[in-house]
Amino acid sequence: MSKARAIAVYLAAVRPTIGTARLEAYRDGGNDLDMLARYHWNIALSESLYPALSGLEIALRNSIHQAGAQHFNNARWFDDPSVISLERRERTQLADAKQELARRRLPPDMGRIIAELHFAFWTGLLNAPYERRLWNPGAGLGLLPAAFPFITNRYRSREPLFDRLNRVRLLRNRIAHYEPIWNWDRRPRLRGQPSFPSLAVQHREIIETIGWINPPMQSMIQRGDRFDTVAARGLDEARARVLAAARSMATAPPRRRSSP
Repeated sequence: MSKARAIAVYLAAVRPTIGTARLEAYRDGGNDLDMLARYHWNIALSESLYPALSGLEIALRNSIHQAGAQHFNNARWFDDPSVISLERRERTQLADAKQELARRRLPPDMGRIIAELHFAFWTGLLNAPYERRLWNPGAGLGLLPAAFPFITNRYRSREPLFDRLNRVRLLRNRIAHYEPIWNWDRRPRLRGQPSFPSLAVQHREIIETIGWINPPMQSMIQRGDRFDTVAARGLDEARARVLAAARSMATAPPRRRSSP
């Protein structure tokens, strides 16, 4: 069977499961092989970003919480209206986290609440309404020195931190929903913000931000990080994988459907 025929048969087999609209988002003017290769490559890129994203999310939520608990001398500081008044979005997210713990019949201790809260809660605490409440209360820098003890001077304020972490949140959500990230820098810019960086720059920013919180954590994540390798291999390796899968399917005996 020719290469073109093998790819056509393979595409016909996987298209109903993946969906035409989802697959076509990877065509980018190319042929069927390139489209399928981008789909495979996107999966590999998403997988390779998991260590950095998980490391940042865990470091961020624990560091902000510990900084707040120390600053306000209250281990439940974000769950105590006498300490801080949350905006509606964060209040809803906190209530949802407690409700989920109740549904699973787990006690709402702070460790469980922190783990249950989404990344958006912690990035939300860096948004503009919390400028005076948390990050610049008029005396010093609020939680910032304790939450990001190794941050560079250029980012030593709430706004650039929020912009960076909000981009990370959007990337994390696209990966979590299995959306295309291979063309990350082509996304429309957010209002009032610069264009999205390339995926390689975004990855470096994630690693750098972990280092602003905890350099040993950064070093641990870097040792298991494969993003640069996966990104460098690009479509060539993905094309080879797709072609191998297509040829394997073409030579495999037909499988029988299970009986009802």
